[in-house]
Amino acid sequence: MEKERCFKAVVGQAMPDNASQEACSFIRHQVSLTTKSVKPRQAKPDLRRKQRGGFTLIELLVVVLIIGILAAVAVPQYQMAVAKTRYATLKNLTKSLADAEEAYYLANGTYTEDFETLSVEPAGCTLSDTEPKCIYSSGVVCSLRARSSSSEYTAQCWDTKLGMQYMIYFTHSIANPGKRICVARNRDLSSVQNKVCKTESGASTPGTGSVGAYTWKYQ
Repeated sequence: MEKERCFKAVVGQAMPDNASQEACSFIRHQVSLTTKSVKPRQAKPDLRRKQRGGFTLIELLVVVLIIGILAAVAVPQYQMAVAKTRYATLKNLTKSLADAEEAYYLANGTYTEDFETLSVEPAGCTLSDTEPKCIYSSGVVCSLRARSSSSEYTAQCWDTKLGMQYMIYFTHSIANPGKRICVARNRDLSSVQNKVCKTESGASTPGTGSVGAYTWKYQ
């Protein structure tokens, strides 16, 4: 009973009498020592989080594999898009020259190889002093063929970097009048050049042109 009464006094639930004050002082001292000795429990560090700071070899291999698959699909599509864009430039340049030649023919009854006499001015190119050629800094070269000794009257532009050429036969050309031809300077039918020519021309099979080239006639 005495200890119970002292304990209640320690926790503030009762007041001890004078006889038990000494005993209660001893219990109070013991409780205070016990309270100081109890320390809050510290959380243990999560070692698994520290160990998961990097990637495993399998994870890296999976990432490399995915990048390789994407590259195998994206790179050919990118090359195809670039080739089509550059080929479209060839077509526009060649058509402007062919239209100018037809206008010159209506006025003079003949074609010409002189760029400066045509109604179109090929801006940004340098005229050759020895040949009827117009040379662009981008690697595109355009030329005219309209000699009376030749049976082919044409305007043509080719991209020396791409390895493609677009040719238009004039309306009054002796050979192939009005024909349009795409030339792929690559004998590999699976190459970008031949794929573009096949798509643009609508032809199923090419013809043999100069050495190392295929010609695709527009249908």
